[in-house]
Amino acid sequence: AALADFSLNEADSLRKAMGKKKPEILAKFKKKFVDGAAQTHQVEAAVSTEIWEQIEYFAGYGFNKSHSAAYALVTYQTAWFKANHPIEYMAALLSCEMISIDKTVEYIDECRAMDIEILSPDVNHSYFEFEVEDSKIRYALGAIRGAGRQPVDLLCAERNREARPFNGLYELCERVDTRTLNKGVLEALIHAGALDALEGNRAQKLAIVEEALRLGQDAQKDLRSGQMSLFGVEELEEVAASNAAARLPDIPELPEAERLQLEKAALGFYLSGHPLNEFREPILRFASHQIADLGFAPDNAEVTVGGIVRSVRLMLTKRGKWEGKRMAFVKLEDFSGTADCVVFASIYAEFSELIKPDAILFLRGEVNRQRSEPSLKVNVVIPLDQARTNLTKRLTLRVSAGVSEDLEMTIVALKRMLKENPGRVPVAFEIATPDFGRVTVQAGNEYSVTASETFFRQAESVLGERGLYFN
Repeated sequence: AALADFSLNEADSLRKAMGKKKPEILAKFKKKFVDGAAQTHQVEAAVSTEIWEQIEYFAGYGFNKSHSAAYALVTYQTAWFKANHPIEYMAALLSCEMISIDKTVEYIDECRAMDIEILSPDVNHSYFEFEVEDSKIRYALGAIRGAGRQPVDLLCAERNREARPFNGLYELCERVDTRTLNKGVLEALIHAGALDALEGNRAQKLAIVEEALRLGQDAQKDLRSGQMSLFGVEELEEVAASNAAARLPDIPELPEAERLQLEKAALGFYLSGHPLNEFREPILRFASHQIADLGFAPDNAEVTVGGIVRSVRLMLTKRGKWEGKRMAFVKLEDFSGTADCVVFASIYAEFSELIKPDAILFLRGEVNRQRSEPSLKVNVVIPLDQARTNLTKRLTLRVSAGVSEDLEMTIVALKRMLKENPGRVPVAFEIATPDFGRVTVQAGNEYSVTASETFFRQAESVLGERGLYFN
């Protein structure tokens, strides 16, 4: 206002444009700023333009020095805590961010990368926040979707009263005020695995939730009204515990896929198991790399990874031929970790029907190592049931010293298998040598094979489970 004769309203509009990173609005003020500085204070255009360029630069991303210094100090302090007290630091960080499922999942992944074990939520051990327990982190009851602060605090208070843990769902409902501990809370706790230590499997507990709440409400009404049986309170609780198993319906546990889906809905991720377990063999067989190995692949190397789609974030392309079209940021998870994968608009348009949360896919693309964690630029998306047809362009047989002490005999056995399974898939040998590391040798066309289960089993009997992969 003082330099360029802006009104206070104009100056405030300029400030807002800087704060909200609106370059198109900033540009409208440039001429008025330069002209105003010349007319009010006879500032040369070159000088006022230089000042304006500094304003534009600061609007991009700027901090006062005092602000930067404060952030630097906090950064140093948190880095010290993470380096010297990693378990306590991560437990505190998880507690601070547990309202955000995305942040919780991100920090759980970080804990796993740091070899910090995450213990499942447990109504007899967990508290509202994440806690350190025997050099591990116990999952927080407050981080379970649908479990609020008040019911969790009531559970913990009752459990800690005279250090008496819960034994069964019926007993729990008789001890904790069911006016607060409702059906939704109990089902969320069951789905998350927080009641696994109690009698019965998850399916049995889900089947008796309503009955347990009704009986618990009746017992609590009697206690509040002063109506007691011949037994005292503790005797009643013992009777409830002893009769709990008899009341449980004789039904099997939920199918693993359903149990894990419900668990993920409650926690935001898979904790007690993994939906890829039943697909372990094809994923290990058809992927050229596990996600944890991407950091060792050269930049721009073409790789194929397989796993389950954890999340899909869509956005519109802002420029170029595909402007206004959707592209996707995909988080893919395998047995070794997770990776960020970018699917640009041209590729997404072709494979959009396949790219869905919880889909099991193979992604082929180029490794990007420009950031701290490698990512993947996706070129091809392949569903699990089409992996063998689409991925078997060349079969590589990995031969190492650990497979056989007689390398020549191993090669002879493999050649015999190749001759017995003729086909069109080219074969290469990857041989571990003491002097030159791993050397790849392309076999002649006469050794091309048919990609069949018979051949896979024969080759793995000689080379082991990871002895062959598909290019």
